[in-house]
Amino acid sequence: MRKLILMLCISLTIGLLTLQGQQVISSGGTDFKGENVSLSWTIGEPVCETLSNGGIILTQGFQQGYLLANSIEDIFSSGIKLQIYPNPTADDLNLLVKSDNFSTLQFFLHNMEGKALINGSVKADLTTIEMYRYPHGVYLLRIVKKSGEPVKSFRVVKE
Repeated sequence: MRKLILMLCISLTIGLLTLQGQQVISSGGTDFKGENVSLSWTIGEPVCETLSNGGIILTQGFQQGYLLANSIEDIFSSGIKLQIYPNPTADDLNLLVKSDNFSTLQFFLHNMEGKALINGSVKADLTTIEMYRYPHGVYLLRIVKKSGEPVKSFRVVKE
């Protein structure tokens, strides 16, 4: 009878432990979600380590989702040269297009949470984007063709 009660207690304990979800013991952290981006982090994780052996990589820690790295890359479109100034800016940002095909371009300004703030068509070789209405920070200016093909992205600092 004791063996049966002991086995029942062990089974119940193991069953309860497997029902418990993941827990994070950290000193801080938060998460943000935007239109096209999600970001979360923790601070002060007691155990974080990456081990590798040949082609196998093991990383332990609490923020272990799939790894997705994004970067701003220059995409070379033949005959289109773009320049922005001043950067950093306080009021207006100028987009200079050195091409005869400027009418085929559009611009999109996003904040770092991924929210689209303003967009428009490039109607001349010099386009002014009003930045005074946005708070200080870092923004992403994307230039694309009207067909949707990306041309170039800029990191814009608003002072």
